[in-house]
Amino acid sequence: MTCTCDTCKVYECMKQKPALECVPENCPMLDKAFGEDVAKRYEDPEVKRMYIAAKTAGDGLRKARFVPRLRRLIDLCKNMNYKKIGLSYCVHFRKEAEQYAEILRRHGLEVVTMCCTNGALDQKQFGFGDTECEFREACNPIGLAECMNREKVEFNFLMGVCTGQDSLFYKFTDAMTTVIAINDPVTGHTPTKALYLYNSYYDRFFDPNDDPSTPHLGVSAPKDEEKKEG
Repeated sequence: MTCTCDTCKVYECMKQKPALECVPENCPMLDKAFGEDVAKRYEDPEVKRMYIAAKTAGDGLRKARFVPRLRRLIDLCKNMNYKKIGLSYCVHFRKEAEQYAEILRRHGLEVVTMCCTNGALDQKQFGFGDTECEFREACNPIGLAECMNREKVEFNFLMGVCTGQDSLFYKFTDAMTTVIAINDPVTGHTPTKALYLYNSYYDRFFDPNDDPSTPHLGVSAPKDEEKKEG
């Protein structure tokens, strides 16, 4: 059956000894063979090394509350003894990329950087862009990935690469990758902000019958208020 953890009300998985009789019937923990297979994969030396390094760098929620992610990632690289890092970024994040690359180098890391428009691809070759326009630059996620593969970076940082283009990067890169910034200018590059405002200002963006790009003169009433009025 399809796993739907989002509908779970008990979260027995957060206990040392989960009461399996209380979990939903589609909980993966009821599949003993699945759990044993996953557990074996953590025995791989490289996987275990990354897991421990990540835990040490983040130290759970305690350190996360006081140390920004960009610094914790530096600690992760040091814990893994990485020397060569790849930083692939959207052209609109070039100032941030320049700043973070300089910080990484100050910490003794060799940094390979590449902008998403490197390669000078034209959007028209994919059927997009203004046909009357002479040239419109296009993102080159495969080029980003292959550049990092050629440079043999040990770890990838992805900064602001657009939706879907980032997925192509993951598909073609050889090294493990983490995201340091997500491209979402509407929310100040903080996508979960749309969820925090889901019951008010941003609800129209998620209406399956509405085109979110259509200008609205007003703001929909919060869903709680709509229920009260009904």
